[in-house]
Amino acid sequence: MLFILGLLYPFNNSQRLIMQNDNIYNQLGYTSEFLTANSEIANLYPDYVDLMKLEADKFYFSGDQPAIIFVDIKSFSNKEELRRIAAIQHKAWNYRKIILLFALSETEIRIYNCYEKPNYIKGDDDINLKLKPAELLRYDSTSSDINTLNILVDIFSRVGVDNGLLWTEQPEIRKKIDLQNRIDAYLVKSLIKTANTLEKKWLR
Repeated sequence: MLFILGLLYPFNNSQRLIMQNDNIYNQLGYTSEFLTANSEIANLYPDYVDLMKLEADKFYFSGDQPAIIFVDIKSFSNKEELRRIAAIQHKAWNYRKIILLFALSETEIRIYNCYEKPNYIKGDDDINLKLKPAELLRYDSTSSDINTLNILVDIFSRVGVDNGLLWTEQPEIRKKIDLQNRIDAYLVKSLIKTANTLEKKWLR
């Protein structure tokens, strides 16, 4: 398979630049045999039936743990599509067990951090701007950005995720995944802050 060959014998520039949405799943190793559709979760992973509430299109399990959710969209210029991505990222943050969200259009992939606290989005807000803190990487297959493509293939491929390369390579990306922003850590910090505020009022 081309993806496996690409890992053993790195893609040359021309090969990497032909990546399109139709084969990006395969190129990154997320072939159909490794992905679970939302409608299949209840039967295949009954312990994770709550994943269906995230309303993502596909899921990838690393071992027995859900690791990545996939959202297929038509265009990143469509506000409703962006709103859907933001809503799913918010639900995944609440769910606490998903690290990454992959959003794919026909020519672009964006990867979001599901441990990043979501921003509240109002009607006229710039959704791209609101999503920016959670964005880890974006790659446009019509561009010639080889460096970003190398990171995408090396770090965010199925093999890269399973081997934990996200935690050992690319420190700039790793820094963005602050475990203190997970909802459980966030709630603890909020409770401590509230307790401190009440204590100060009580001492007055």
